[in-house]
Amino acid sequence: MATLNTKTGQTVDRSTLESMLRRRLFYTPSFEIYGGVSGLYDYGPPGCALQANIVDLWRKHFVLEEDMLEVDCTMLTPHEVLKTSGHVDKFADWMCKDPKTGEIFRADHLVEEVLESRLKGDKEARGEKVVVDEEKEAKKKKKVKETKAVKLEDAVVKEYEEVLAQIDNFDGDGLATLIAKYDIRNPATGGNLLPPVAFNLMFQTSIGPSSNMPGYLRPETAQGQFLNFQKLLEFNQQSMPFASASIGKSFRNEISPRAGLLRVREFLMAEIEHFVDPAGGKKHPRFVEVKDVEMALLNRDVQLSGSTKVELMTIGKAVETGLVDNETLGYFLARIQLFLERLGVDKTKLRFRQHMANEMAHYAADCWDAELQTSYGWIECVGCADRSAYDLSVHKNKTGAPLVVRETRAEPLKIEEWQIDLEKKKFGPRFKKDSKTVEAAVEALSQELREKLSLELAETGKVVLDVEGVASGKVELEKDLITIEKRTRVENVREYTPNVIEPSFGIGRILYCLMEHVYWSRAGDEARGVLSFPPVVAPSKVLLVPLSTHASFRPLCQRLTTKLRRLGVSNRVDDSSASIGKRYARNDELGTPFGITVDFQSVKDNTFTLRDRDSTKQVRASEDEILQALKSLVEGDETWEDVRKRLPELLFFLPFSFQKFYSPTMAPTFASAKLTLSCPLFAADFDPRNQGFLLVGGGGGEGRSGVGNKIIVDIELSRDEDSVTSLAAAYADDDSVVALAGINSSQADQLRGENRHLRSFKIDYPQKVANDDKTNDKTEEEASEKKAAPKTTTPLSQVSLFRSKARKGKADTYQRILRLSPWRGAERARVGVVATGLAPSGEIVFFSATSSSPSSTDVVGRIQLGDGEEAEDVDIIDLPDDNDTGKFRVAYTNGVDIFTCEISSETRSNVAPEVRCVLKTPLLSGQNQTRPKFRALRFLSPTALLVLRNAPNRTGCELVLVQLPPTTGAGAEITAGASGKIIQRRKLRRAMKMGLGMDVCNLGANEKGEQQSIIAVSGGDQSIEICTVEYYPSSGRKQGQQQEQLQQQGSSYSKLRLYTTLRDVHPFSMTQLRFSTFTPPTHPITSAVGPQAVRLASVSMGNTVVVHRLPLSPYPPNSRSSRYVLHRPGPSQHWETAYSCAVALFMILLACAALQAFTEIRGLTPPHLGATNWLPTRVRDVVARPYMFAHLHPELTPSGVPSSSSSSSDIPSVQVPHRSLRDLLRAREINAKEIPDGSSAILVTVDGGNVLVQAGNEQDPRAQARAWEDMPEEDRRVWKQRLVDAGHWTVEEGEHILTGVLFAEYGGLVGDVIRGVL
Repeated sequence: MATLNTKTGQTVDRSTLESMLRRRLFYTPSFEIYGGVSGLYDYGPPGCALQANIVDLWRKHFVLEEDMLEVDCTMLTPHEVLKTSGHVDKFADWMCKDPKTGEIFRADHLVEEVLESRLKGDKEARGEKVVVDEEKEAKKKKKVKETKAVKLEDAVVKEYEEVLAQIDNFDGDGLATLIAKYDIRNPATGGNLLPPVAFNLMFQTSIGPSSNMPGYLRPETAQGQFLNFQKLLEFNQQSMPFASASIGKSFRNEISPRAGLLRVREFLMAEIEHFVDPAGGKKHPRFVEVKDVEMALLNRDVQLSGSTKVELMTIGKAVETGLVDNETLGYFLARIQLFLERLGVDKTKLRFRQHMANEMAHYAADCWDAELQTSYGWIECVGCADRSAYDLSVHKNKTGAPLVVRETRAEPLKIEEWQIDLEKKKFGPRFKKDSKTVEAAVEALSQELREKLSLELAETGKVVLDVEGVASGKVELEKDLITIEKRTRVENVREYTPNVIEPSFGIGRILYCLMEHVYWSRAGDEARGVLSFPPVVAPSKVLLVPLSTHASFRPLCQRLTTKLRRLGVSNRVDDSSASIGKRYARNDELGTPFGITVDFQSVKDNTFTLRDRDSTKQVRASEDEILQALKSLVEGDETWEDVRKRLPELLFFLPFSFQKFYSPTMAPTFASAKLTLSCPLFAADFDPRNQGFLLVGGGGGEGRSGVGNKIIVDIELSRDEDSVTSLAAAYADDDSVVALAGINSSQADQLRGENRHLRSFKIDYPQKVANDDKTNDKTEEEASEKKAAPKTTTPLSQVSLFRSKARKGKADTYQRILRLSPWRGAERARVGVVATGLAPSGEIVFFSATSSSPSSTDVVGRIQLGDGEEAEDVDIIDLPDDNDTGKFRVAYTNGVDIFTCEISSETRSNVAPEVRCVLKTPLLSGQNQTRPKFRALRFLSPTALLVLRNAPNRTGCELVLVQLPPTTGAGAEITAGASGKIIQRRKLRRAMKMGLGMDVCNLGANEKGEQQSIIAVSGGDQSIEICTVEYYPSSGRKQGQQQEQLQQQGSSYSKLRLYTTLRDVHPFSMTQLRFSTFTPPTHPITSAVGPQAVRLASVSMGNTVVVHRLPLSPYPPNSRSSRYVLHRPGPSQHWETAYSCAVALFMILLACAALQAFTEIRGLTPPHLGATNWLPTRVRDVVARPYMFAHLHPELTPSGVPSSSSSSSDIPSVQVPHRSLRDLLRAREINAKEIPDGSSAILVTVDGGNVLVQAGNEQDPRAQARAWEDMPEEDRRVWKQRLVDAGHWTVEEGEHILTGVLFAEYGGLVGDVIRGVL
């Protein structure tokens, strides 16, 4: 058996694995109760689910991704079809027969076994260690009679090894030569064998009741696809290239099936036929996407040399060097590897082996096998062959069906050729029945032969042709029957037979190899295996485990099951009586990746535990969070590590109520409001003075969609103009707000060069948000009149600031971006910036936003971008200046580079400011043209810029913090070539795929200049990621260890910290995020300052607007100079982890100490802690309610109480004072043997005011005992009061239970005194 290790380094025990697979009913031999049939297997429920998931992933990876045409063809195939394809003659293995015994052997397997046996004997003779695979030996159909320890010559050993390395390369004659050369015989009898003969592997049958139509069960699915080629081409609208695909059962009558699922007679195949034009060099348009995929290749030359060493090479290099024949073949080889990796195949156990010449299928021009390493050795699981045009050609020639492609040429093709004309009136009578044969022979003549025959005809007046089957094989044609002339033919249509690239997948083999690759066992529990299937192919995704069979768990399990099924996540409930550990272990063997535990905490607060199969780690969260996490995990959007980072981890398997004490805080929830409007929304902005007033804008575009264009709900705009693409609140007073909007003019105006894209509106406040009008200097009448006035919206201006005009005949340039500098109060100057979209060359224009009606005279600068270059995003921030000269810093990006410049609101100019590139995205050599793109940018400060960058191909996004070079103001010096520096990065959740937008809110600084900023990023999965970052000024007194570390690193910003994720915010893609302006309260902060918050608005293409309220808290609390934060700055994650571990360890030790003290008092363990000495008597008495054990620990006999060996008259082995009468009565009922009737009794005594209960003897010399039924009523009344006060008895229990109990008073005097008192 080949040695195969698991991912944990253990050796795969195949017998253990196969036993587990059969026990868990992944598969089982067919007809087993009848003895079974080799090579036939049935799949059980988990096997069926695994196979279905593999097929489903195959469809998604190939059929959907490559836009293939899937067909399902019949399994019964007529003889004539397979005769034409060559299967009847060539689809065979070589077998040889022992003429004496009639035994059949597969020739290549027999040669392999005999030579391996001889090499084994050679090793024994040389004294080398020989590893015997007993299982493989036991499964061999014909065992080698005896392994003799015979030393072979070194040359012979090398020759044997070379033969074994290329055993698949020998045909029948080659195998016959080997059998004769090496004297290979029947291993059992030593008899000679007949030469190998071909054995056809197809199952033959007859179609119909008459048996006149022979047929076969198909050996592959390909032939049905070839026969339907013309119909598929027509369905594909005559477009080439294209691919068809088919999944179905195939059948092969194997000579000697073995190796379990790896060699069977009925199996599931998935085949692709990619039809390609051979004239194009078999290029593939998507080859560039996979050319850098590295593969392990074993080429035929290495195999012929007797080696099996693979070479690691990119598929691009393999195609370039000619090792792989063409791009299309190479493309599918790479895609096959990517598919197998997605299934969970171990990449280190995968190689691609090139077929040798004699081994290649009869149709293949080049062929590679994807082989997976298993305990059986390297197993072919996928074949990828270039079948050339063989199949379509043979079927076309046989049937005459036009299995070709006809394409109209772009330009007519003139062809000079020799053409032959036959005189049909004379030709037919001359040759009669042979005329068609002769005519076909004439038409088949090549151009060279036609030219030669034309000269012969001109010289001799006749030509002689070779025509088989006519007369003597020679046919003579005179001038009056044939004419041969050179003519020019014009060809307008090109006709060709496409070539075929065929990837062929053996699903059953892939399934078994996958199970070996993902199999492992936990240390110390080797008997129980684990199948680490990726969630996408696991038979069942989730196991629901109720803690017990308690009725309260059943509704929760049913609800979870229903919701998981609606999410498309398969699940099972295991509510058996086994422990949770055993239930999880059972399902680890089934490969279930996740488990949900339902416990009593779930009943209380609807939280659940989610367990990961491989790491056994657990997290705890609410039902919705668990379901969302499972959906992301199953769909591959997140990994388990991603989930652990955002959900609180359950440590040490402690109860959840205790976990809350030290686990990370669960994701916070925010108050939110959602509104659905009548049009798609593209822009939003808050009133800078009042965060309760939000402007949103959008629309359906210019008149074509039937959807209007609007700003907020009531401002209807012209349908002849474009939708609102950008929006900003520029100015506000007590009564109204001035809004700027980007709205294209009508197409007619744009074509005339009159696109007034920047509009301004004055919008009166709704009454509910207007300031209170009843002030001291206004009369009630004035206030009443004011409130009665309806709110109005007034258009103020329309202006065109761009110099870029629409291209001739097109109206596609529009205002894409509108951004204003931060609001600093009504007195501070503001600057706005607009940027074009879809312009021939992009343009950025800066203007003073102080006026409520901007015009071209307000322009303070403009930047003209290059051809085809556009601004992806722009941001602007004011520079600190004591003189308030209105200077601003601007940053913009074209997607790949970031630029900055400085402008002033006081300057009126159309001149471009000095622009510097501060950050570039390099294009690495050898890299394709796709590279990361900057999506959005925002200033944190004049020297710090936060950038949202998307990875290529929607594979993720990250936040990048860039330190900018100094500004030109305040005497700063500009270093030549000064550029920005990336000081930190933070990758966002992979499930986001790409970032759509970003906004930042600065929360104001304290006296030290410390400040927190909130960052919101919208993702492609309709989620919003909220992060925070702390700013610590580099100058001044250092505050704390964290700031010292930051300053040592050369950065004044802390690490970007994830605060929370808002999921499924909108039904469709988000178009913009916008924070409200936060103005911190002035210092000192008193109790009169109310709660502070910021609002986050988001709008989407789905007509929805959502506003979240993010509450802020002062930091540090209870300080008059606090700053406000969303997320309190705290210790690093390492300190949090260390603190959590320390607290958990302390609580565990405390619980252990309490348990030890309890067991010491109960008498179960030795007194290591001495709990009986230091615990208060009352606590000790409560804990020490006695159990009726036969013997106590020898060290635990109470002092002053006689042991069982002190006196034969003392009570039996158990003598512990301060017992419960109730316990002894119960013990007497349960175990009559311990207190036999008449020999022992329960004795109740009073001594020093204490009521003592013990199992005693009636003849106790220290007391005069009386039975309860013998006492007078007065004495009974006294004893009942004593028992009630001591807690031994209650009135509700009745007096009957006291029958037979003895009562006594030590000394008598104490009893009299007590009786007198009572």
